[in-house]
Amino acid sequence: MARPRSYTHASQRGMVLLLALVFLCIFGALAISFSVAAGTNLQASANQVCAARAQVAAESGLQVLRYWLEGLSISGKTTQDQYLFAIGSALDSSLDLTCESGKIYIGPVVLSRSTGQAFEAQMYMAEPNVLQLDVVGSYKGFQRMVSVQYILDLQGNTVFDFGLATKGPLHINGNVDIYGVNIDIESNVYIESRDSVMALQMIGNCSIAGEVKIVNTLAIADI
Repeated sequence: MARPRSYTHASQRGMVLLLALVFLCIFGALAISFSVAAGTNLQASANQVCAARAQVAAESGLQVLRYWLEGLSISGKTTQDQYLFAIGSALDSSLDLTCESGKIYIGPVVLSRSTGQAFEAQMYMAEPNVLQLDVVGSYKGFQRMVSVQYILDLQGNTVFDFGLATKGPLHINGNVDIYGVNIDIESNVYIESRDSVMALQMIGNCSIAGEVKIVNTLAIADI
């Protein structure tokens, strides 16, 4: 009588091989995923460094322009539609800029030749009395922008708004004409005359083309 054969050990070996192949595929996939994730993290870190250096370049450019703008002043006689032109004219001797289409363009200005960081900027009148300044920093193809606004306010009278200024009284004799050669404010006269009642005396064929400001409210003028 023949006995049936047993295949238990053979089937167990087959199951172990199958499980080994499954785990091998899982661990291989995990290894590839970790490798890709590590490469992605390295690239993301490099991008963050480049973006941070572009931001630093933008902020450095802003500080440079703030330095030049803080010492800037324009005449109170300048009309609002001429504000931007006056600002550009005042900055032209300090910075390399161009003016077109109602905007002032500056740069690009290289901050560091070793790193390649640079900035460029543009200025324009966002409102009749509001100057908009946009600064763009760049580094290895990355760009970051910072913006700031300046409100233009009129200040009190200064001696720079007058062609002639005196602390004491002003006496003019003969044929004397005071007028503006380059701009109108050169024909204006500023007189304090705090210690003299006679602030202004004009004798002969004299004329003042501009305005006369007398600080002493009790003083008089003899014309």
